Amino acid sequence: MNGLRGRRIVVTRPAHQADAMADALRAAGAVPVLLPTIAIEPPDPPALLHAALRALADHDWVVFTSVNGVHAAFAAASSLGVSDDDWRRVRVAAVGPVTAAALAKQGVRTHAMPDEHRSDRIADAMGSVAGARVLLLRAERAEPDLPRLLVARGADIADVVAYRTVPARHDATARARLDGVDAVTFTSASTAHGFTVVVGNGWRKSLEGVVVASIGPVTTRGLRELRVDVDVEATTHTVDGLVAALNGYWGEG
Repeated sequence: MNGLRGRRIVVTRPAHQADAMADALRAAGAVPVLLPTIAIEPPDPPALLHAALRALADHDWVVFTSVNGVHAAFAAASSLGVSDDDWRRVRVAAVGPVTAAALAKQGVRTHAMPDEHRSDRIADAMGSVAGARVLLLRAERAEPDLPRLLVARGADIADVVAYRTVPARHDATARARLDGVDAVTFTSASTAHGFTVVVGNGWRKSLEGVVVASIGPVTTRGLRELRVDVDVEATTHTVDGLVAALNGYWGEG
């Protein structure tokens, strides 16, 4: 028996990323309920990102902590005329296999990836970085742990905003779509904060009696900062890992 069969599961990922999770939930027998709580936008202004990409060859490492970072960086790089050869001159680190796959689609090899797919584990995967020039291409409000670790290990870092996460536009149907759901999933701290905006007043009440599921510890920390109890946290910090964790929560994993 499948623990997810017939369960109505809310997906809070951005609209352009929701399909992969919705498909995984359908394959497990669940009914996905799409409620994007954030949108992805370019940095404003983009000058620092453009300058960093033009000087790509001045760095030893480029680090990506999300698929959104890959998409944003390569969209900007294409408009600036950054070449494939420029990317081949640097070593690249990715937070996990989905980010590495996005890089592969751009023809870029991933040289380092942590076994545990968390940004604060990337430094370990990179090995010795003493004296290395490291370019971080991340979200505007990214966690500070990774740059601190790299600096502590002697790296010279440039922490550059590649994209911004902003709350999705207020959705007057949000409350109605939450009626009768079994779980709400969060794949980043930003999706959690966006939820409070999209649902609006009474967002806490909408989570009463509903399973709150987090993709990993960074997201869980963001939820706890909002004083939200987390019922399920994925041990493998991917969409498939989150679906498996939910399945396990209902006793069938």
